[in-house]
Amino acid sequence: MSKPPPIPAIREKVFSFTEQNDDCVKRVLLGYGSKNHDLKLTQLAIGLAFVAHPETDEAKLALINMFGFTFGWLMQLGVKMPYNRIHFERERQEKLFQARKFLFTCSSPVASGSRKLRVLIEEIGEVAECIDKLEFNTTAKAPAFVRQWKEELIKELVQVAAVLCAWLESLEAK
Repeated sequence: MSKPPPIPAIREKVFSFTEQNDDCVKRVLLGYGSKNHDLKLTQLAIGLAFVAHPETDEAKLALINMFGFTFGWLMQLGVKMPYNRIHFERERQEKLFQARKFLFTCSSPVASGSRKLRVLIEEIGEVAECIDKLEFNTTAKAPAFVRQWKEELIKELVQVAAVLCAWLESLEAK
């Protein structure tokens, strides 16, 4: 992985939320079994209920908790530098937006909360798909496929974390 570009101040602030409120990271690392992906997925899904009304303080706290939870899950999967991966993904999202591949990013303060929620739900759905493939291939005892789908799960979790980070950036920009 190449050297990360400088982190914008607003993203530094979002990253600091995890350090200030590391309860979710500890919950993932200590409270959940390393292989119980369904339980972790359920935790993310529960967070969706709170961000359905994005202008509330509860929604912002839920986004912070979901970000910390996803960060902890990435650490549990063996990702050494989650912040770097999340930052690279945020940069990729912004470049795709600038190239007009996306109509908006979740960092846009003018995009509605319901649009951002749909993006987040879609990304969490991709995590669920990876868990299905990982579970199937683990049952089939196919180590190469397990490695492939674990990497795919990591990639999707990084995308979830990047969407959460972008959404938090938009709230901080207001």
